[in-house]
Amino acid sequence: MIRDELAKAKYYSVILDETPDVAGREQVAVAFRYVNESCDIIERIVALQDTDSTTAQQLFNILENTMAKMNVTFDNLRGQCYDGAKNDQLPPDERLACASFPELLKFCKMQEMDCMYPNMFDLLVLLATIPVSAATAERCFSAKKRVLNRLRSTVTQGRLQQLLLLTVEADQTNALNLEASVDYFIQRPRRIDF
Repeated sequence: MIRDELAKAKYYSVILDETPDVAGREQVAVAFRYVNESCDIIERIVALQDTDSTTAQQLFNILENTMAKMNVTFDNLRGQCYDGAKNDQLPPDERLACASFPELLKFCKMQEMDCMYPNMFDLLVLLATIPVSAATAERCFSAKKRVLNRLRSTVTQGRLQQLLLLTVEADQTNALNLEASVDYFIQRPRRIDF
């Protein structure tokens, strides 16, 4: 579902954050920020990767591999956010004006301004795509502390990533059709005949 939404998004940005886990392994969370067809601003965690180092080249390699798995290219990538980047606080009167930006985007879509003023609408979508913090990636690490602790520190990277994605993206997980998933696995050929 996330891959399909991302494929339909005109622009997207990436958010990367890294932290060591309880076993001392360095983990990098990769998230995408985009505007969906309903003009909602969406941030989705798509990967959690082990890494030996957090050099710029290594982070780029992780990002490149993740984008290849998601079947997205760098062509429509419009912003990047890494933990530790400066996050200026707006004065209170300016915060109030910025709080309605998503509503402005939806209003333009409802009034069909995307057809009348396509360049203006593209600019609004582009602005909505630019990440302002690494909070989505931080949320993943908070969930990791619940899933992976000192008693459960030997979980494989693949299983850890799957458990974290199910936990962090709970709204997507709850929307899954479990009957269709069960039917899919029932129809697959068995590896071993009994």
